Amino acid sequence: MLHRALYCTIVPMKLIYIFIKQFRNIYNREITFSDRFSVSYNPELSFPDALKILPKNENSLNDFVYSESSLKNVHVIVGKTGAGKTNILQLIGMEEEERLHHGESGDSFFLLYEDKKNFLIEPFNIPVTSDLIPKNIREPVFAGRKIPEHLREFIKLENSMLMYRFETDFLGNLKNVKPVRPDDLKSDMTYIFSGFDKGALTSAIYNDEKKEGIHAGGHWQPRYPAEYHRTALWNSCRFLRDYINGFSKDSVKRKASLVIENSNWRDKIRQHIDGRLEAHDYWTFSSRLRQDEMTAFLGKKAKKHKAVSVKHQFIHDLLTDYALYLRKWISYIEMFPAEIPEENLDYYDKKETEEEKKGEKDRNRINPAVLPDFENINILKRIEWLSMYIDRKGDGVAKGLLWQIYGDIKDIGEILGKFDDSYFTLTSFSMPVTDMALEKNRILIENLFERMEMYRPDDAGIFTERLLPYRFAYISSGEYQFAKVMGGIEEYCVKLSIGENQAVKKLDNKPNVLYLLDEPETYMHPELCRTFLARLDSVLKKRLSDTDVQIIITTHSPLFLSDILPGQITRLDLDEKGCCIVKNGSDKAYFGANIHTILADGFFLNYTIGEFARKYLQDSLNWLKEKLNEGRLLSEDRKKIEKLKLLLPSIGDSVIRRAFDTVLQQVELLDD
Repeated sequence: MLHRALYCTIVPMKLIYIFIKQFRNIYNREITFSDRFSVSYNPELSFPDALKILPKNENSLNDFVYSESSLKNVHVIVGKTGAGKTNILQLIGMEEEERLHHGESGDSFFLLYEDKKNFLIEPFNIPVTSDLIPKNIREPVFAGRKIPEHLREFIKLENSMLMYRFETDFLGNLKNVKPVRPDDLKSDMTYIFSGFDKGALTSAIYNDEKKEGIHAGGHWQPRYPAEYHRTALWNSCRFLRDYINGFSKDSVKRKASLVIENSNWRDKIRQHIDGRLEAHDYWTFSSRLRQDEMTAFLGKKAKKHKAVSVKHQFIHDLLTDYALYLRKWISYIEMFPAEIPEENLDYYDKKETEEEKKGEKDRNRINPAVLPDFENINILKRIEWLSMYIDRKGDGVAKGLLWQIYGDIKDIGEILGKFDDSYFTLTSFSMPVTDMALEKNRILIENLFERMEMYRPDDAGIFTERLLPYRFAYISSGEYQFAKVMGGIEEYCVKLSIGENQAVKKLDNKPNVLYLLDEPETYMHPELCRTFLARLDSVLKKRLSDTDVQIIITTHSPLFLSDILPGQITRLDLDEKGCCIVKNGSDKAYFGANIHTILADGFFLNYTIGEFARKYLQDSLNWLKEKLNEGRLLSEDRKKIEKLKLLLPSIGDSVIRRAFDTVLQQVELLDD
């Protein structure tokens, strides 16, 4: 839409400032992410005069403390629940399309970045300079007629999202303001990843999908959702392995394992299947064993069966569980009228039907027009047949998405068959996390995880969750959360910079990363929170030296603040109307501070003890003071005082305990 001559290239950058005119509960607020610049914006003026950027002292304390650390690029946002922490991360990380189509009316803000020598701005609904925008964009017309008002507003928003690059003079004034060409974002760029727990969001603004590869498009830097639960399973397991290696060899944590069970789907649908059909087509070794045990208990002679390894019994039962679920699903949908008339389902070749009539039936050939009931075929062939039958019922094409999913199931069965028998029982496959890195297992487990993670929900709605459910044994939810968060950081911040992705390898400059972490400490033990940033630093040190990573974290953990300097903190509070109050930095000493100091100031707590305990102790202290004023005690008062004396050793705060002890001694001297 703009003339190509007006565009310029960009280089990797860091976010240093946001001005929010309006976004949800945030109005006319500034957020600063850098101690290297002083930025001011006057909304009463227009660009470029409204913005001033001046450098600060080059002797940055961050550079001194974090001279050999990546934590100098970490910024932490804390504050009260509902103050707007997640809102800020979503403002930064929301993709262009989401912002245009699902943003709220009146949203208006801009993001300011520093690159190596210049600055860039990403505005939304804030005009930067009209001189560079052609008249046909400023005043849209179509075939001589003005565009309708709602389309005019949409085009206005879309055009307001053009990025601009500029320099500053010695007074901090903007000069040489030029729009950025979208094509330049494909060569030198900063990727913005939004790490979050989707279940914690009241309104999920991100698509529930794990995007493959990297790409750029549109006018802004590319944004990607990076939900914690979508971290590559191999990465999560690697961090679990590193974590449990820190425990002694006799610790139960050494037993941490990935567990896949053989029964996952058959009970998902409460649909009756004829007992004879289930016994013929969907029998399992597990049910056969139970039947043999019951036969032996009744004193009868059990049937002899062909000897099969426990591993292959498990794999057979796993596939049978999957097949029975498909068969139950078919019985369920066939209770209702077909959406596509049978005569329109013409996938099946009529010529093959004539061959069948002549008695030339091929036992290995699948007829997707009928069910494979009571066919003497192996379980994989049955799954393929059922998948093609369902696909054909959907749109008339038998080899559709469910048939492709069958291919993944088949691969999973083959991969499981290559593991040692020792990892199998009749009902489960259990792989210790510590064994995953062994030479005999590494490639197999990577291939297994690849098949499990390449799954996408099918269009029929049969599989909307994981294709192959799994769980971890001897690992808590907090430990697993730690592994998912750290694994995701490595997946995007480290591997992207190293260039394992083919698209990255083609770039002349490795892309930088801005990673947004929304309350990553959820479920974690305080000790994991206390060491979180140190562990984060060790992960980020693996990336290439020519790439940079900036991380913005929202948290309710006071332990995070003990590892960072005051300039790396933004505190959010609420006014009486529920609107966000932003406090950049702090005059309090957080670095190395104890938890009580951090809680009182950084999190705007009125008190640093539990509310029930506070009220009980305050009421008791007030009662003691009343007795002092009265100058006498009743017999029942003496009994209460004795109880309070017994409570003294249980009061954790030494100052409160001493205050109680002093007043109790004074009250005991009163006359009856």
